[in-house]
Amino acid sequence: YNSLGYRPLGNADATVSLMRRRIAVRNNKMTYLFDGEEYDGVLCELYDYCVDNEVPITAHCVMNGIEAYPGASFHFGQAKFWDGVLQQERYKNLRLNLAHFGWNQEPDQGYAGDESWVKDVCKLIETYDNVYADVSHHRVLTPKGRKSFVDGYRQMQKDYPNHMEKIKKRMLYGSDWHVLRRMRGHQKFLEDYGRVLVKAEFYAEDELEDFRGGNALEFLGLLPGGRNRERLESFYRAHGIVPPAWFGG
Repeated sequence: YNSLGYRPLGNADATVSLMRRRIAVRNNKMTYLFDGEEYDGVLCELYDYCVDNEVPITAHCVMNGIEAYPGASFHFGQAKFWDGVLQQERYKNLRLNLAHFGWNQEPDQGYAGDESWVKDVCKLIETYDNVYADVSHHRVLTPKGRKSFVDGYRQMQKDYPNHMEKIKKRMLYGSDWHVLRRMRGHQKFLEDYGRVLVKAEFYAEDELEDFRGGNALEFLGLLPGGRNRERLESFYRAHGIVPPAWFGG
């Protein structure tokens, strides 16, 4: 949750250090104020482990939500900050999901607002092979909300005509369920999102299974041959658990 006070990398930057100090002062936590190199060192240990073991990472990526202070996401959580990690040869195949697709749903933002990072996420997907984005808690439960997303996905296709097939394979269904549960009509979220994607001609009806779960199996490493699938298989065997139906043979 980068907006709580650190970037994916580059935490020695003077501006970043100043913002981190602001958080420590505000919360009376100066004792726990580490320097930027310490943050980057710990993060690189995490990325090393994830690359070696094919463990996926999900990171919050939107200009709202839980923040150390109002606007902290802008200083710490922008999608483009991940480029500093992924451009390194060691981490280019890090499996990363940017939650909420960077989609700022506030008035005058949407797909292409100046505080909306959807285009930055698309550029990362275009550049790297293991960057994904989920659509959790997108506001598609009302006609007005659905129209906004239909318009956004149509524009995305115009902006990235040569990379749409890749982007479609990197989109994940997500709900942010504990937040979504409080919304009227939340039971129809998956159905309504499918309607948005089909109306925008982003997915055909027979392609929605990728969005609903197929892409997630790839991201999570749960397809045959994936390291996480092998670990899960071992866990099932060790505990005498019958695998769920989706697991297959």
